Amino acid sequence: MKKALIICAIAIFIIGGFILIQKLKIRNASHASTIITTNTAVVATNAPPIIHILRGKAYRTDDTGKRGKELHNGAPLTIIPITIKVISGGLANINFPDGSMARIDGGTTFTIEKSGYDAMTGKSNTSIFLTIGKIWSKVVELATLDSSWEVQTSNAVATVRGTAFNSIVKGKKAMFTGSENTVAIMPIDPKTHERLQDQEVLVTRDEEVEISSDQLDDIASHKQKMIIETHKADIAVDEWINQNEDEDTTVNEAMHDLKTEMKDQLLDGDRIPANLRDELRLYIKKRLNDFYEAHQKEMNIENIDVPPLEPSTDVVSFDVTLISPDPLPDPVLEGTRIVAQAMLEFSDGTVEDITKEGEWNVLGPIGYMISPGIFMAELDSSVSKFGESSGAITVTFIDPITNESYFVKTPIFKVATALPTTVTTPTIL
Repeated sequence: MKKALIICAIAIFIIGGFILIQKLKIRNASHASTIITTNTAVVATNAPPIIHILRGKAYRTDDTGKRGKELHNGAPLTIIPITIKVISGGLANINFPDGSMARIDGGTTFTIEKSGYDAMTGKSNTSIFLTIGKIWSKVVELATLDSSWEVQTSNAVATVRGTAFNSIVKGKKAMFTGSENTVAIMPIDPKTHERLQDQEVLVTRDEEVEISSDQLDDIASHKQKMIIETHKADIAVDEWINQNEDEDTTVNEAMHDLKTEMKDQLLDGDRIPANLRDELRLYIKKRLNDFYEAHQKEMNIENIDVPPLEPSTDVVSFDVTLISPDPLPDPVLEGTRIVAQAMLEFSDGTVEDITKEGEWNVLGPIGYMISPGIFMAELDSSVSKFGESSGAITVTFIDPITNESYFVKTPIFKVATALPTTVTTPTIL
């Protein structure tokens, strides 16, 4: 009897353990499926910002300021980072997928360094570097605590969570002016390029901070502090601020009306949830279009907003070109620097220089990449005794929107040891 009870207990233990394991497997499988679905959704919903050119023209530029491809009204900015110049007298908006926007004055050069948005959670992270000119930031309330919006200059960085403010760079000076809520301004150490968090100041409506690169050393060493001042009257700046605050009134009214209509779906603090962000963005766009139509003559607006153009994701060719030396010598001697350029051509005929966005590698023991597009010829020690070797340069590019990968390589070329110059000594008879 005792033996039978023991066997029965063991059987119950085994069966119970088996059931528990199966439940854990099902739960883990369900969790794994959720993770896969979420990750897929993040990729699919990482929509690009859209440029709306109200007047004039805007171009993509390189680090030297050289003008590249013209950006058309409604074009999706699918390759980030991207540097853009709006010509003097022009005016443009960058509309981000969460409903926030950056308004760009003519004569402004800036770089969108980061633009990420997850429509599943509402998380958004935007980073803009202002080289010269004016940018007005209108940031709708950020949906998550880890969302961010910042505008950086060479002198300082402005960080917000849901507000409107102006940023100006002119010569050595950067100026930030508050409009709605609070803007946090931090100077940047000129030597380490780190943000000086202990020197942060908060700017509110009609307050401004002006900081010159000549002041940064004293600020970093705590000999001087950034000073918050009341906004000084300036006709050109005030006209820009007043225009943007009028547009912000339209945006705020649109947000208020949408929240009133959908009050039962709002989050704590009357925040708009992620699943309504697309509706918010489209609603703001419609109301701003009405505003621009009403003020078209006084603002000299040439283009009312249009539906976004289809992204030029149909790549028809991906090429790498050796720019210098031209022609490429055969063989290439050690110590020679080769400059290359990687270009994507799309089905609509547009071309993108993605030299800096590509991943560059070297096939063969012939040298190394100094930086994207810059190769240095140098034989590896394993082949230097032979005096020469052959190889190629490769480029891989992953489209940030479609996640498609493209690969290209240069023709194979030879690298050889630079032979020392032989000096012939004349024979004395």
